Amino acid sequence: MAFLLKISGIILKTKNKIYTSSWLNSSEEKIIKDGGFKVSREMKLISFYKMSIIKGISLRVFQFLLGRFEFINKLVKKFLRGILITKQKSSGIRFFRTIKVVNEKIEMEDLILSSENINKVFCGVENSYIFIPSSRYFEIGDLNKYFHEIEVGSKKVIIRRVFDEEGNEEFDYKSD
Repeated sequence: MAFLLKISGIILKTKNKIYTSSWLNSSEEKIIKDGGFKVSREMKLISFYKMSIIKGISLRVFQFLLGRFEFINKLVKKFLRGILITKQKSSGIRFFRTIKVVNEKIEMEDLILSSENINKVFCGVENSYIFIPSSRYFEIGDLNKYFHEIEVGSKKVIIRRVFDEEGNEEFDYKSD
């Protein structure tokens, strides 16, 4: 399980936005050759909508006064679903992952290309964002301290990781 956590997706931070590559899955565009495969995708923007106190109180008053009317109730529900349920949005940041098995080791290289400067990149952190952020949910990965945090400051970064049979990791990165 620890090995799967180490090969999870990438999280990156720009000025004020956070993006994720998410977990790789079988529907990805992949090229298989030379004893490995290459996957590419666009990173997705993670958005967190926070309701202010005034909006929350206003919504409660509105529900109390007009929420009992079915027509108005359905309109408000449809409107709030569009706002509160977050959806993955495109970013324009490209993510390429190459995985090869060489001499009983797994070699993994991630290339990230962005149109704006990347401030930080996180590797090996559990990457399971719940679409509606709430303090009621706890992920064991919240306690994970075995991840890599990289200060980048450029538009391109290459991250190289090699795992041996026991799951030990060699880590290296380069940014332009």
